[in-house]
Amino acid sequence: MVITDWFIDDDGDRLFYTIESSNPGVVEVEIAPYLHLNGDIGTQVLVNRYTAGSVTITLSANDGKDGISIFRFTITD
Repeated sequence: MVITDWFIDDDGDRLFYTIESSNPGVVEVEIAPYLHLNGDIGTQVLVNRYTAGSVTITLSANDGKDGISIFRFTITD
């Protein structure tokens, strides 16, 4: 899932992303670069599921100037 389209900084500052899984034994997540078809480079989330269960993923965008946005979602089977 590409995340650079989800977050916009009002001042145009560059955003830095972090992601965390509440249970890495069930789902492991990481941030990785993504090359758009138009040649732009974006940021995507990679999800590796290891076993059945429920897990909450927390994705944060930070502009380095106290501007933080957090998005949480749950994956359940």
